[in-house]
Amino acid sequence: FAFLEPPHWLYRPHDEVRVAVHTQDAGERPLAVEGRLRVTRDAWAEIWIDPLGREVSGPALEKARAEGAIFAPPQPGKRGWNLKFRGYAHEEILSRLARTAEDGAAELNFTPDREGYYRVSFSGDEDESYPVAAETTVWVSDGRTDDIGYRPGGVQIVADTDSFRAGRKAAVML
Repeated sequence: FAFLEPPHWLYRPHDEVRVAVHTQDAGERPLAVEGRLRVTRDAWAEIWIDPLGREVSGPALEKARAEGAIFAPPQPGKRGWNLKFRGYAHEEILSRLARTAEDGAAELNFTPDREGYYRVSFSGDEDESYPVAAETTVWVSDGRTDDIGYRPGGVQIVADTDSFRAGRKAAVML
């Protein structure tokens, strides 16, 4: 088994992100494992085909939506808008081989240069039937960030840590 544990889930651009890696066997004993650590910056993306047959995405898609053109019902005998792709686009930030020590521990450090939704993964023994794998996410934003490309499908509260003390301030992202 593998576990990825960041001390925080919320960071600012140019902050160092640390993620502890722990690997163990089924008896919960530390296990040295070689695997690949990977960080991607994931962003929600949509590609539409407009009535003229052109692909529209990114700022051009936002402009079309603002003008009210994107979801207009198709006219009889005319082509309407068609969805080509909707999902996360993955930008690889880093990928490297790593090995946990005899105590099953390793650490990954990286410094994101911009806002975003970052996915951290570890995978080892990929040729095995049940590979050792784990995944976690961290969010990078600042006080001016209004979109990091993350779509939870509703309102989600992301707290900086998994526990708090009464009376203390806490970093939270909505």
